[in-house]
Amino acid sequence: MKLSTDTFNFQTSLNSSELTSRLSERTLASSKLVMRTTSKDFIGAVSGQEFRLISSWFPIGAACVVSGHFDSEKGQIVLATTLHRAFRILYNIWAIVITALVIFGLTATSELTSWVIGIFGFIFMATLFRFFLHGVYVIARKKVIHKLSGLLATD
Repeated sequence: MKLSTDTFNFQTSLNSSELTSRLSERTLASSKLVMRTTSKDFIGAVSGQEFRLISSWFPIGAACVVSGHFDSEKGQIVLATTLHRAFRILYNIWAIVITALVIFGLTATSELTSWVIGIFGFIFMATLFRFFLHGVYVIARKKVIHKLSGLLATD
């Protein structure tokens, strides 16, 4: 099971140009998915029948990246959500730093119990931080899916 990755399918009665127009009106055009202060609902890029965006809901909206495309013949919208790459990098850096701190801290002692406690403590903290990031992603995902479903007039 892969955390922080989901796919959603919606049906709509709107054609591709109407969907693109509606989404473009509510999206601040940006090639990079970074937080900016805006009155629009989304930040990202809408091109043709595809889009890639984040919610402008500060500060949590950046956690969830939404990629999607329209199939105007079937009236279908396919959305794929994932945890923003910056958050995945943040987690990896955090895990490396904590690993280094645990290893250097444990080299001062030769007791086996200290090593076991240190290793299990690291595993616990790494898991706890990963689930915290996943929780932020889930909150942002719910918000962006709700906004998109209303904006795109899904059936």
